[in-house]
Amino acid sequence: MNVADSTFSIDYRVLGNPDDQFFILVDGVAVVSVTTGGQYWVRSSEIPLSAGEHSIEFVSESVLSDGHEKVYIDNFIITPL
Repeated sequence: MNVADSTFSIDYRVLGNPDDQFFILVDGVAVVSVTTGGQYWVRSSEIPLSAGEHSIEFVSESVLSDGHEKVYIDNFIITPL
């Protein structure tokens, strides 16, 4: 995605085994890292994006895949500076 100087935030909820992890990557660098276990929605802090082209990825890593791993994502908001 190509953006002007901005920030983004996102709501997420991660369900799974205690050692599972969820990452938000910007240009391949983890800017959010969460170990599962939370039953509640969480709002990320505002994550800065400099002007230009960026890739944003959402990655879930499961230690034990038993079919209960879930990541919910909502309210992805980009705010120009």
